[in-house]
Amino acid sequence: LGSRRPHRFDFRVAVSKKSGRLQALTGTVYADQGCASDFGALATGLDVALCLDGPYNILNWYLEGYCCKTNKPSNTYCRGPVFLPGHVLIEAVIEAVATKTKFSAQYLRELNMYRVGDTGLDGKQMTDCTLPDCLHAAKRHAKFQELAHDVERFNKENLYVKRGLALAPIKYAMSAATGYTARVTMHPDGSVLVEHSGSELGQGINVKQAQVAAQTLGCDLSVISVAPVSSRISTLPTGGSTTSEGNAASVRLACEKLKALSKDTITVPISASATYTGDQVEPDILPGSSSDSSSSYPVQYECFGAAIALVEYDALAAGPPSILKTVLVTDQGTSLNPNIDAGQAQGAFVMGLGYLTSETYSFDPKTGVNQSSGTWEYKVPSTFDIPLDFDIIFLANHPNSKEGIYSSKAVGEPATLAATSVLSAIRHAVNAVREDENKEESSLAVLLAGPASPTALSQATKLDWTKFSYHHSLS
Repeated sequence: LGSRRPHRFDFRVAVSKKSGRLQALTGTVYADQGCASDFGALATGLDVALCLDGPYNILNWYLEGYCCKTNKPSNTYCRGPVFLPGHVLIEAVIEAVATKTKFSAQYLRELNMYRVGDTGLDGKQMTDCTLPDCLHAAKRHAKFQELAHDVERFNKENLYVKRGLALAPIKYAMSAATGYTARVTMHPDGSVLVEHSGSELGQGINVKQAQVAAQTLGCDLSVISVAPVSSRISTLPTGGSTTSEGNAASVRLACEKLKALSKDTITVPISASATYTGDQVEPDILPGSSSDSSSSYPVQYECFGAAIALVEYDALAAGPPSILKTVLVTDQGTSLNPNIDAGQAQGAFVMGLGYLTSETYSFDPKTGVNQSSGTWEYKVPSTFDIPLDFDIIFLANHPNSKEGIYSSKAVGEPATLAATSVLSAIRHAVNAVREDENKEESSLAVLLAGPASPTALSQATKLDWTKFSYHHSLS
């Protein structure tokens, strides 16, 4: 089996020496597709390039992209496709600029991130950008400046155990959520059956559909039942973080049809059913169908957030780093269900964490056979790998003013991008080891890539292991 597509980015970046503003970025993205493409025309060399801006407003771009056919198993898309590798690559650019200039990576991130009025790579102006709000909320909650001073003091006092601190803004563009079918049936006993097009995978989609039905019909949640997904309703796939809100919008519209059939009352015994196909344009109700003419762009709205990560790395133990603290702030608009959305954000973060740290592959260079096909070689995150202190915060008082069902925003994939904060913090920690070992070779911006496995980290420190000796005592 294959995995996510590995990527390589060869780039040149222009930056103002005076201000630190990124003026231009030119480069080529290479994607290792493996022996075949299972996504057909969707998997192109430019799919990641078109998301490469991440949360940063760079004024001038020239990008090329190539899908590379290799002798490895076919690689594919997975949670947060194109956006996650895009964020990883642009964060490497930020780190590279920081090592070549007088500016810190944190300063460059805050200076160059998108703000209201900026125009993204898709040509659409951002009229509702909450990136600065998310970043400031994360810094305030984490007491970022105090953490930075503590890390600096800790690293001065310890030679081989180092800490790293990083922040990462995130931007995830949501596509249209149209086309989902929903059927709502009211029975003579007053109970309501909801059938929709999404598969319940543990993401709480059924709970959200029941909530929307109860809210729209004005009835108690206890009388709502949600049927298992069936091909009788739809054969659409569940994915892209659009399924929950797309189906919720169709459920809402089907319920409104049902209310009209019952003459705006549900207190009398009736038997009626209403179906909404999701194909029609319902302005400002169905995500992706805004009456605003600017909705012709493929991006309907953006999900924003920011994460701060604090890690500790023991270079002599040469094991995985410990994530001491993570603060993740996400803009969920008005969350349909905060408990579900918080769990989804945490799970997405940990999935991104595995992608960027422990889940590494090795292949036979001649045959292309995967040599990491078992759990002994391939490590997914465990309870020992997640942050010891993990805070999830929803940005307050920012309803989705564009196209979100009941002013909500999607959840599921956007938070995977926040794991880039951990990779940047690991770079910081390992870089501190390198600085103590060799003052002339302290830059890790392009030397430490993901996955940052224990082996990769140990090699990146460039410790001279011949100067160490092992002493064992039985006493």
